Parts: sequence; C-alpha cells; structure tokens
Amino acid sequence: MNDLLYRIVERMLLGQGMSRNKNFAAFEDPNLRRATRIVRHLRSIQDDLRRYGPECAVTLEPAEPPRDAAAAPDPQGWGGGRRLLLVITHLRSRRTAYLTEEEVRLLRLDPEVDAVLSALELQEAS
Repeated sequence: MNDLLYRIVERMLLGQGMSRNKNFAAFEDPNLRRATRIVRHLRSIQDDLRRYGPECAVTLEPAEPPRDAAAAPDPQGWGGGRRLLLVITHLRSRRTAYLTEEEVRLLRLDPEVDAVLSALELQEAS
C-alpha cells in the first residue's frame, strides 16, 4: 500500500495529478487524501529549500525514534527515517521535518532541492 501511496505522491509532485472535479469520488478515499497531505508537506519543504537553502544551515540526519514509539501504535510503524533541519538565521526561524527515506527521494525530484541536498552531502563527506 505504501508503494502505491508514494507512486501517487510522485505523480502529483511531477504535476501529473488528477483533476479533483473529474475524480471527485476518488478524493474521498483516505489514501488519496493522505497523499495530498504528503504532497503539500513536501512542496512546502521544497519551497523553503529553494528559497533559503543556499543561505541557511541545513542538516539531514538519521532520525531517532520517538520516546513513546513502543507505547503509541503507529500505523506506519517506526521504520527509521531522516530528520531535516533548516535554520534560517536572518528570519530567526528553525524548521524540523521528519521524513521517510521515500519522502527524501521524492524531495530530490526537484533539481534545485537535489542540488542543495547534494551540496550538503558533499560538505558532510569532507
């Protein structure tokens, strides 16, 4: 199911989405509504990385499981993931996003975002 969900997200991110008017019944499906939420979240991160990426501090690191991961049932299960932290000093802003590996891959579909994240990986490697 997650594979199908992320294929829908990828299609929507690439601008090959579905018309809400022509597919009204499909948008009642919880999986499609979840896909649209993920797309909005990823586009927001892409916008911030495009706008502030070169001039802010960006870190992408493995995420630690939440303290109550064992106590609270998570429908996706805790499968690891990554923590993206953007510190925009001139705005005195800090943004933290927890992403799955698949979501990080989908972020990289945007060439500008991929350039920012690739530069970050090169910086960490040296």
